[in-house]
Amino acid sequence: MQVDRACPDERHELPGVEPERDVRAVPGRGIRRMTLGLALGLALMVVGGASSAAAHPSQADRVVRAVTSHIGARYVWGSTGPRGFDCSGLVYRSFREAGLAKRIGGFSTAHGYYQRFRRKGRLGRVAPRVGDLVVYANGGHVGIYVGRGKVVSALLSGVKRHPMRGLSIRFTGILRVDLTRGGDSVVPAAKREHGGAVIAERRLPLRVHPGRGSTSLRSIRQGTRMAVLGRRTRKGTTWLKVRVGHGHRGWVNEALTSTR
Repeated sequence: MQVDRACPDERHELPGVEPERDVRAVPGRGIRRMTLGLALGLALMVVGGASSAAAHPSQADRVVRAVTSHIGARYVWGSTGPRGFDCSGLVYRSFREAGLAKRIGGFSTAHGYYQRFRRKGRLGRVAPRVGDLVVYANGGHVGIYVGRGKVVSALLSGVKRHPMRGLSIRFTGILRVDLTRGGDSVVPAAKREHGGAVIAERRLPLRVHPGRGSTSLRSIRQGTRMAVLGRRTRKGTTWLKVRVGHGHRGWVNEALTSTR
């Protein structure tokens, strides 16, 4: 008997021959195959997207990779590496390796970076973004924010990752470098990190819109605690969208607030 000419029942009786199945008789078989194909296609798209992101890291990713690669290096005063660093030398070296040294104005001291960003109105105290600089003791020390509340900086004990507010010296603020993230795409102001609370360092106006020329809604007393809802930079000045109490909302100059 020729196998190709056998009916389904006869094939089942032949040794080593798989009985033929009528796929039309199995409910949902076509749907299951289609679902499997779609799932496979989506998986390939995700893997492809991840590979693309890995091949084209954002500016922030490049800086983080550079600075974390030096964790464990020893402290050497006045050195920019590669075997040893002081705090400003580590910052400069990391941005140079990432091809972004111009974003921080090239090489400078910790105090020089502090003064440069402060003059440009890019000093803040809340909502750090990956790649921003973090300064302590009014420019006595500087490091790089790497996310999740951590900073990498060159301490006397060497280059280490530590909590942003975990040093014995006083936290001063955040220098807004504003590097792009997620494949070098610009992050809209409305989607930038926000949250937490700030305190008015002195009596200040709560404005309708960010900007000194905007109408003042009311005056906020020194020491008032405000919930941070958002952040925006206009003409070199960083403004916080805040909520005062349970009702009043508006914008305040971040430089006039603190997180103490």
